[in-house]
Amino acid sequence: MGELYLGCAGSIDVEVEQPLTYERIPENLNIVNIQVAGLKGGHSGVDIHLGRGNANVILARFLNEYLAKLGGHLVEFTGGTARNALPREAVATIAISSNQLPELEKLLAEYQTIWKDQLQGIDDNLQLTIQPNSAEVTEVIAQQQQNEWLQALATSPYGVASMSQVLPDVVETSNNIGVVKLNREVGKAVLMVRSMVNQEAQDFAEKIQAHFSQFNITSSLTPLVSGWTPNPNSAALKCLQQAYQNAFNIEPDIKVIHAGLECGIIAEHYPHLQMVSFGPDIQGAHAPGERVKVDTVDKCWKLLVTALASVE
Repeated sequence: MGELYLGCAGSIDVEVEQPLTYERIPENLNIVNIQVAGLKGGHSGVDIHLGRGNANVILARFLNEYLAKLGGHLVEFTGGTARNALPREAVATIAISSNQLPELEKLLAEYQTIWKDQLQGIDDNLQLTIQPNSAEVTEVIAQQQQNEWLQALATSPYGVASMSQVLPDVVETSNNIGVVKLNREVGKAVLMVRSMVNQEAQDFAEKIQAHFSQFNITSSLTPLVSGWTPNPNSAALKCLQQAYQNAFNIEPDIKVIHAGLECGIIAEHYPHLQMVSFGPDIQGAHAPGERVKVDTVDKCWKLLVTALASVE
């Protein structure tokens, strides 16, 4: 625990949702699953700049490029578990003729090689596989909607949109295609936009809305969760800096974070309040291996007590 935070990003969710029309499946087609797995995942704010793979994007791009060309049909698409987590896995159920299966396997292997090269040293355990599906399937997503959804997902902005021109090495605006669900119950995607500048978050979210609208897919925006504008000259920061030096005999790093902190919401209602955020070290946030360094919990307590003792 060597950081004090004095700013964070705001956010807006783009909630894409539209009922899907299903049609009778052509006869004599095989049902298989195409799965993307093995990615690291992570926090859609603090890890977005690392260039890790997004399972929803990887799968949508493959299906958009090859499914219709092979005469295949989409039955379902499920990817990601949370809007604020980088999706580690995604799976699509498709219907395809048996004589096209060898070509599908060949194209998927080639596609995996391309992505492995792109993610080398960043996300090395990517796996793209085809597995038989024994479910009885009688209907598939209507061809036009299949094409529209796959094109929209495959070409949607994602990842880092811009870096801050004011804050060194800080992501200013980003987008995560966190959740995709295309099935008989719903056609849905949830994309989370973050920005250090509230108006940029709003503008970028509207840009994504316009993108999906081109493909006849409707969406709505959640209310803006405000960011927290840094105040490097606040008395609160100076107090915490001095307390940190007194407690640990070193200077803390002063940072802003491309993630959401409660301070952003508090600052929206109490704009003149001085705030500093700190906490124990968390590693692997929003991924299965998320953990906290237990010894830093005690350091947080020591810092808090030292700071309070210095307040007159």
